[in-house]
Amino acid sequence: MNELSWYEVWADEGINPPYVLVLLADHGNSRFEIYDPTDKRIVFTASTYDGAKEWLLEDEYTRVDGRMVVD
Repeated sequence: MNELSWYEVWADEGINPPYVLVLLADHGNSRFEIYDPTDKRIVFTASTYDGAKEWLLEDEYTRVDGRMVVD
């Protein structure tokens, strides 16, 4: 991805510690990539935000908003 516009952090809270993925959007919001920082690679690419979000939700990832509590 050439120029990053924004990003979101998503976590699978079903495991401890949670597994984290990062949703990256390009400057024109025409490409959305899901990056796995553990494997240091892109695991999914979509042409829409909804497509990327659906992929994450299908695997039960939750968007991180602020601090998350570990049970």
